Amino acid sequence: MRKLPKIRIIFAVSGKNFDLNEMTDKVKVTPTETRTKEEWPDVIKNNPNLPEELRPKNEWSYEKVFYGMKDLTLAYQEILSNFKPKVDILNQLANEEQREYAVVLCIDCYNGDFPALVVPTPMIHFLDSINAEISFDIVTYENEEDED
Repeated sequence: MRKLPKIRIIFAVSGKNFDLNEMTDKVKVTPTETRTKEEWPDVIKNNPNLPEELRPKNEWSYEKVFYGMKDLTLAYQEILSNFKPKVDILNQLANEEQREYAVVLCIDCYNGDFPALVVPTPMIHFLDSINAEISFDIVTYENEEDED
């Protein structure tokens, strides 16, 4: 069993029709996960009542996992070191084919004992430069037996 808190930081890209291989080739980062519109469940793909923002999209993501961290600095640095030098490429790709960028922090912890949720200025500037949002997903366990 790994030590909590467990921090997953994800750089996610989604868009209607963008080429997943082109994304990889241009940013020179290997994704940890990809999904095309065709790989979504039929119940979602074939639902004409879904609002546009919930319809299937191509997705490309890069994820890194850290254990026992009490500070999010290393997690933020993972994203900044891989993607900040490629801001111009990311913006060019977004202009060519509509895509949305996001950074997601998933935190698993015991009894609410998680790192301070501080977003440092360099990360804020990076997110702003590519028009990305940041989101936090926090799961807290009461004790070790609750953890998967």
